[in-house]
Amino acid sequence: AERSIILLVMQTKDNMINVKMKKRKILKNSLSISGERLVPAKIEIGHETVARLSQKANGISQGSIAETLLGMPTTAHILGGAVMGETSKEGLIDKECKVHNYEGLYVIDGSTIQANPGINPSLSITALAEYAVSKILPKSN
Repeated sequence: AERSIILLVMQTKDNMINVKMKKRKILKNSLSISGERLVPAKIEIGHETVARLSQKANGISQGSIAETLLGMPTTAHILGGAVMGETSKEGLIDKECKVHNYEGLYVIDGSTIQANPGINPSLSITALAEYAVSKILPKSN
């Protein structure tokens, strides 16, 4: 870690990764990715930038195993899946992150953010979590 440089490439294109569990013969259950506007496994400008930086730093550039060997895109932040809606027909959770029809159950993570904000979503997730927790009433004795 003392001698590593990690670069993450983000893009503004409107694409996505759908992640689903699939039953397979070799790996009993594994994740599968799909989508109409699938994120490319290789973003050329990112590879060019890494190659130039590694040359200047006298280092070795490396990519993710999934990208390099399998041609699969990866993400550091899986977002979406817990859609907000006024009713259970419109979404999984309400505006206070409470799961419809399940008293006391909340969803407070990146799954409540439905699209890539174009920046690291950590602070957005934290702000949403703080908001949701502020709506939880203390237990009465």
